[in-house]
Amino acid sequence: MAVLREYVNDDERGNIVVMRSSPNKFRVIIGSDKFKSIGPAQRQDIVWKYLSDKVKPELVVYCTAVHPMDAEEFESTYLGPEGSSSSASPFSFSSEDEG
Repeated sequence: MAVLREYVNDDERGNIVVMRSSPNKFRVIIGSDKFKSIGPAQRQDIVWKYLSDKVKPELVVYCTAVHPMDAEEFESTYLGPEGSSSSASPFSFSSEDEG
């Protein structure tokens, strides 16, 4: 989701992975230092509010889940030993990759 690239900007360590959850639905995994020291429920609230402010409601319904975590949590969970995105995640964006 391009709109989430704006949320995870170039000034921070961050990653976004979009995964298909069914033929016409997807889920988003977001790793951002913005989530450091914020609890899981509040992280969810932040992302869904951001999406509802930036994306038309008829498109947001295709997003079945968001998984916000801080950058360190994301890296330890989703990045391989070489620091590259898992091959199971066909759509990914890392703000560190755009330099």
